[in-house]
Amino acid sequence: MKILAIDTSINACRVGFFDGETPIKISDEKMQFGYADALIPMIKDVCPDLNALEMILVTQGPGSFTGIRVGLSAARALAFALGIPCKGISTLSAVAYGQKCENFGVAIDTRRGDFYTQIFTNRKTPQSEPIIKKQEDIKASTIENWVIDYDLRLEDMVGLFLHGGEVSDVAQPIYVRPPDAEKPKRLPSIDW
Repeated sequence: MKILAIDTSINACRVGFFDGETPIKISDEKMQFGYADALIPMIKDVCPDLNALEMILVTQGPGSFTGIRVGLSAARALAFALGIPCKGISTLSAVAYGQKCENFGVAIDTRRGDFYTQIFTNRKTPQSEPIIKKQEDIKASTIENWVIDYDLRLEDMVGLFLHGGEVSDVAQPIYVRPPDAEKPKRLPSIDW
């Protein structure tokens, strides 16, 4: 199966073209901003023949609000145009799949003084929902093994999908934090 894997959820823009679990070409650029400018040229670079694709996998968060939306929008639009499925994978689950231990937590820095966290029984099985924790709460938790700020690998995303891990049939954002934007208390009146 020819798969395009996309991750724009944390600290990089990552795109990979895979034949099953075998990576054909991967592009990985560290960045915190500029996903929208980088993503499409990276897709074109790793997979010049988009018609060869059979599936698109994309991280759906938690992570960078803008990064998640850029990745999901591009992946869903491309899948729609090509008539192929687009599946969503939790950023935390993709990181967990790369681990070899059991009963552990994954923590990703939110860059706001806390961490997106989730507990896993093993590399494919989440034990809890994603939540936000302060660093002191992670240190005080009963979980001894924590994977903190581990770089997500596209190989782990594809492996999670191919080996029956938790994957969303509809790629949509996973937001753990409520939005910063608020509706106005009172809309201004307009006299015509």
